[in-house]
Amino acid sequence: MQHLPYSKIIRIYREKQKLTLRQLSDITFFGFQTLSKYEIELIPLSDENFEVIAKAVNIDYVYVYYINSNLKSDLDHLYECIVYDYSDEIEDLVRRIEKAHEYIYHSDLYHYYLVLLFSLDIINGKSESIYLEEIQYLKEHIDSNLLQIFYDYFAIHMSRQGNLSDAIEIINRAINLGKRPLISAMLNYHAGLLNSIQGNLKTSLEHNLEAEHLFIQEHNHIRLISVQTNIATIYARQKNLNQALEIYYRLLKEAIRSKNSDIEIVTRYNIAWCLKIMNRFIESNQILDEIETISPLTINGNYIKASNLVDMTKGKLAQIIIDTCLKQSLDPLFKLKFELLNYENNRNLNEDYCSILKEFLNKTKLSYDYENTELVLDKLIDYYESKFSYKIANLYLKEKIQLIENKYSK
Repeated sequence: MQHLPYSKIIRIYREKQKLTLRQLSDITFFGFQTLSKYEIELIPLSDENFEVIAKAVNIDYVYVYYINSNLKSDLDHLYECIVYDYSDEIEDLVRRIEKAHEYIYHSDLYHYYLVLLFSLDIINGKSESIYLEEIQYLKEHIDSNLLQIFYDYFAIHMSRQGNLSDAIEIINRAINLGKRPLISAMLNYHAGLLNSIQGNLKTSLEHNLEAEHLFIQEHNHIRLISVQTNIATIYARQKNLNQALEIYYRLLKEAIRSKNSDIEIVTRYNIAWCLKIMNRFIESNQILDEIETISPLTINGNYIKASNLVDMTKGKLAQIIIDTCLKQSLDPLFKLKFELLNYENNRNLNEDYCSILKEFLNKTKLSYDYENTELVLDKLIDYYESKFSYKIANLYLKEKIQLIENKYSK
């Protein structure tokens, strides 16, 4: 199959060079009538004859051959690399594909090319993509499978612009466009992430379970691990901690077996956090100690460890970690977390502590951070009850009840 017909590209470049068919005939020594028939595909044009005419109208025929013989397989492979997260192969693939950019525009693979390059821009965190406007202009002519891929990454783009509800609506529209398993798996995977961010845990779990089923069918081991991690995290957020731990321990066993240290470390952090929520502070810190034999603790790891030590009434050890972390340049939420921990460790539950709690609450609400919102509401309830301000404590209690109802109803 010619994705870029010789007849089409010859006509385009002949007109670009402002050559008539008779002038081209004089240059190439093909008869005027023969060239005319080539251009309207009345007679087939061999590779050898195409090469002669291509040179005459300034076409780099090597790239046309590439488009017709290898571009489709390269684009398919690029999509697989995106889905299976084979990031080490993407750079060489894109470099090879983009060399033919001038000619891809005229081929029937142009839409596919545009959508995948747009997807890569979104994956690489670009706030603007040069491909977006053109895809939106052309989308009525793009087939449903490609449109699904576009809507998938367009939803991610919209979520990064802060339009989370619009993003979820877009991805739901994409899911309804077709049933191709691999694309449907990715759509459900991303729909799960977007709904999770918005706190729609029930809906997120449904999407992740569907993605898990489809990735098993597609033998996509890498994405399967990500989805199963998401499922376990949702169970943890819903306080179904035993279910979460069962999945995390299974993932940890697989990570150790396959010697995947990145997944092993991330899974250990998740286990440590679950154990902390379950008030199993000693076990939680044992997990963190195991992580430290592999790599230094992250800020999150240090926070879990310090808060475990506070709960274990090992204030001096906790204070060393708190002081060390507060001297660092921290993400605003982590800075607030360590400041709160500092007050709690030193039993200074005063008005300044309450002010930080309220600042923390405002930030978590803005970022749809339901778990930290629930955590800080608990702390505010405890604070006002300790001050015998039960009326204010009840207001925060009502807010917490509403939060929990929303979390489990969506």
